[in-house]
Amino acid sequence: NNKLQLEINDRHDIVIRANRGLRFLGAVIYPWGRRLNRRNHLRLAKQINLGNLSSYSGLIKQYEPEKLVEVNYMALQLLSDL
Repeated sequence: NNKLQLEINDRHDIVIRANRGLRFLGAVIYPWGRRLNRRNHLRLAKQINLGNLSSYSGLIKQYEPEKLVEVNYMALQLLSDL
């Protein structure tokens, strides 16, 4: 008998189109790729400093490599303020 005895949660049993994206762990996953959600973008822009620059640039590189130029620009602004 290979039954798992799982139950479907009534609050989370919706079906959506894949091209609308699935929100998961701070990212939105699409069939063609993934992106950070808006909240994480705003947090990045607000909290970036020289201490966490490598962490945020790694996050952007993982999810949205095309936006890495923006993070590098923020890094140059931070360095010019020193």
